[in-house]
Formats: sequence, structure tokens, C-alpha cells
Amino acid sequence: LELACNPDDSIAILVSAGDPFTGVDDKNPKSKNRKGRSTKKLIAVNQGLLCAEDDLGFMTKPPILDSSRRASWYLLVYPSDKEIRYELALPNKLDPQRVLCGWAERIILDPIKFDEVVTPKNSDKKSESEEVADVEITVSRKA
Repeated sequence: LELACNPDDSIAILVSAGDPFTGVDDKNPKSKNRKGRSTKKLIAVNQGLLCAEDDLGFMTKPPILDSSRRASWYLLVYPSDKEIRYELALPNKLDPQRVLCGWAERIILDPIKFDEVVTPKNSDKKSESEEVADVEITVSRKA
């Protein structure tokens, strides 16, 4: 799985396409695509982080000790015709088709609206203010 982690490796963020309920506060979104065994393991860790008991039987959040105790969040993204909706969500459930469908916590982010249509300009008719310097980017393999 491709993921980004914070410096102490206690939180990871993965990216997934969401369904039309992504970024909608009063709905329950799902991931667009099925997930595999690695995601199932991440959800088991998330559930353990949320449902641990202390020595007296009280529910508590255990300390993050290593990457196997990492909270794994998903950045769900859904592009519609008018906007891109997205949210950070902490999954705690897969449905029988292995689609993310349950969330311990959701952080709804403001959508990116498509306020206007951007059309390419005719490159033969550039004004002085539209002149753009050529940029060259070299890509090479790491040794």
C-alpha cells in the first residue's frame, strides 16, 4: 500500500476514490474500489486502537508503540460535475465485498468548486502578459 506517515510513525494517510456520499456530512460514504488483505489488517489495528481496555477494564486509547499500532486514515476523494469533495476518514469496517464502509471518525473538508470553465487559449495569439518561459524538467532513475 502507498501511504504517507508522520515522523513518529503513529499516523498514516492513504488515498482512495470515494462514492457520491464522500464529503457529505449526514451520509455514510464508501470507497469506490475493493480493498485487499493489507487494508483488512489496517482496519484491525484501527479497531484495536479504538477499543482497548486498561487493567481495570475501562476503555482507553493505548499508546502508539510501533508501525503495527499506527492509526491509518483514508483521504477519500469524489469528483462530481460541479466540485471535488473529499474527507479524511478513519476506517473501522469493510463490507462483504471488501469495500470500506464504516468510519470511527470523519473529518469533512470544504469542497473544491468548479466556478468557471477554463478553456485553453490559442497559443498563436499570446499577449505580453501571457508569455510563459519554457520549463525543462529532467527525470532520471535513482541509482
